[in-house]
Amino acid sequence: MIRFYSVNLFGGEDTRVSSSFYKRLFGWDSIVESEGHSELCTKEGVKIVFSRRKPGCNVDPGTITLEVEEDSELSLDEFKEEKYETWALPAINQSYTAYLDPWGNRIWIYRKSNSKIS
Repeated sequence: MIRFYSVNLFGGEDTRVSSSFYKRLFGWDSIVESEGHSELCTKEGVKIVFSRRKPGCNVDPGTITLEVEEDSELSLDEFKEEKYETWALPAINQSYTAYLDPWGNRIWIYRKSNSKIS
C-alpha cells in the first residue's frame, strides 16, 4: 500500500523562515519548526515539509500545485512569476500560472473555472 505523505520543499539555511513565509501567506498550521526541518499542515491534511541540504539529506527545490477558484484574489507579490511559451492547448495554459518563491521552489496556481461545461 502506498500513501501520500508530504510535499517536500527546499527551505534554505533556516527552514523556520520559509515555513513562516508559507504559514503567513496561506494560513497553514505549524507542526514542527527547527533550523534544519520544519513542517506545516494544510486544512485538508496535506503536509508541507521544508528541509535544508545537509549530509544524508540532499534537498532540491520542489513544486506544489494549489487549486483556487477562478475569481479568487491571491496576494503573490513576494513570488516571481515564471513565463512560459504557449502550450499546445491554450485553454489549459490560461488556467495555470507558475511562480517561484525566494528559495527557488515552484508554485503552480490552477484556477478552477466556476462555470460548468455543458
